[in-house]
Amino acid sequence: MGLSRKTKKKRGYSRRLGLRRRGSGNRGGVGRAGWGKRGKQKKTKYSTEERKKGFTPIKEKMEWINLSDVDKNLELKNKRVLGKGDLKGKFTIKASYFTKKAKEKIEQAGGKWIEL
Repeated sequence: MGLSRKTKKKRGYSRRLGLRRRGSGNRGGVGRAGWGKRGKQKKTKYSTEERKKGFTPIKEKMEWINLSDVDKNLELKNKRVLGKGDLKGKFTIKASYFTKKAKEKIEQAGGKWIEL
């Protein structure tokens, strides 16, 4: 038998031929990792915080009432008067908002509408 060259046993990285287990850092990191030099591309695509400016006002939802439900002079704060139905008399109605049809029907019946 001839002399053979002694080989070193391969352990870990070199034994797997390039296929090895690596953590999430290999895929760009966890959370906002990798948002450094070329991170603006990611920021504009994924981050909503970068686009937020100012504040959003709290809007109160207006309740609505139909003309057919009105049977006396009313003062309706934070209400919207819709034009469904007909008025049964001459009324003065005060409300936050009136639709076009509601205004027309109130005037046809001889009443008045006042926006608050």
